[in-house]
Amino acid sequence: MSQSKLGPRTVAAAVRASLPEIENWISNGVKREEIAVELSQRYNIEVSLHSMAKALYRVRQEHNVSGLHNPESTGLHKPKGNLTSDTSTVKEAENKPEAESKIDIPADLKHTTLEDEGRSHFTQSDFSKIDEEAEKEMESVKQSKARKRGF
Repeated sequence: MSQSKLGPRTVAAAVRASLPEIENWISNGVKREEIAVELSQRYNIEVSLHSMAKALYRVRQEHNVSGLHNPESTGLHKPKGNLTSDTSTVKEAENKPEAESKIDIPADLKHTTLEDEGRSHFTQSDFSKIDEEAEKEMESVKQSKARKRGF
């Protein structure tokens, strides 16, 4: 075998090999164009801005690194009706006996999960319900826009 430098041969492999360093550069304000040039020079492969961005997105998804469109740190994974976010309520509930610590949540605010229902997969009826709710919401938005315009 020749003595050539072995390393990543694709953009995705280069991004995967340099991910911690790339994340550090991005957090320090280095432009993505500069990062693409650096990867091109370092691994002697052609790295376009578009291919690097696509590879970075996919590698982040694989590694579940923050920087995704909807990272857990944004709070979008926590429903608004979550009563456990108030620490005083949690502490009060911990100090009360079991019968007193139950909080009545209106049925329309309760969020059930598949685990709550003893299931592990979505069914066709789940998707149908989601579609129906989305259609109702869209109709509501259309009506509110029409009222604003005077129709």
